[in-house]
Amino acid sequence: MHSELNDFWKNLQSIGSSVLQKEIPEQSKIAYFDYPVYSNIGDLLIWKGTEKWIETNQHSILHRLTRMDGIFPDLKPEVIIICQGGGNFGDLYKFQKYREKIVEKYPNNKIIFLPQTIFYKKGENIIDTASILNKHKDLTIYLRDEISLQTANKYFTNSKKYLCPDMATFLYPLDNKFYQKKRDKELFLFRNDIEQTDSHISVPKTTWKGDWIDIIKPMNLVVRIIQLSILFLGRILGEKLIYKTWKFFANVLINKSIFHFASAKKITTSRLHGQILSLLLEIPVTLLDNNYGKNSHYHKKWHQDCKLVEFIKE
Repeated sequence: MHSELNDFWKNLQSIGSSVLQKEIPEQSKIAYFDYPVYSNIGDLLIWKGTEKWIETNQHSILHRLTRMDGIFPDLKPEVIIICQGGGNFGDLYKFQKYREKIVEKYPNNKIIFLPQTIFYKKGENIIDTASILNKHKDLTIYLRDEISLQTANKYFTNSKKYLCPDMATFLYPLDNKFYQKKRDKELFLFRNDIEQTDSHISVPKTTWKGDWIDIIKPMNLVVRIIQLSILFLGRILGEKLIYKTWKFFANVLINKSIFHFASAKKITTSRLHGQILSLLLEIPVTLLDNNYGKNSHYHKKWHQDCKLVEFIKE
């Protein structure tokens, strides 16, 4: 299976690298906006995969900025703005408003939305977004699934659109130390947030069941302290110190989650990055959907041919 899984990941990486280079050539000058300063491990895996892709392509990062720091630096026209990918393009979360502000503040820079899933509960909200995005003369949106691409083609008529795998794809292969734990239990990682569904999967009492927050719960107080420090002191601390501090702690959170996963012989999850992390660790995984189809759409496009994945439509 190792050889097949290696081919699986290398193929996805090749697709991702090729399509990203269409708009972001190697050794580009980049400002990276909206990296995640919170405890969602899936988004942190996206960030870490993005950083690995940046390093591989020898991009020059002039700025790294988070939604909380309130910093919008002056940028020369040749600087490409990239915005964090993920599953929060829409009206379920606040992230899209920040990206819209970036589009308005930088009309003369090329702006890239890294691979996203689009979902809006209310039609008027996506029309409001389109009224902002369609004014920009050089915006590119990468989408993680066909449904999101169709939505983007319908509403965001003045931007370029491409299908692209999630940025966490670039994390393969993980460091060998993550493969060394004894795998002797099942693990159930279920969403416990706005995207959760009622799971009908029976969970034995002897197995672990929880969400990302339950894995890193003892450290969540530190996350809150860092967030508050950025909110109130962001401009004083400066973007470099903020990033350096958060990068260290984010890697602690990621590694703790990876070691937790690495003890499992099988994983069942309703988190997309629960599935992705399982496959990065070569662990068989059963994937359930979230409440609007994000997982199933991504699985259908990129993962359905992987033998380690079983998708269950409840």
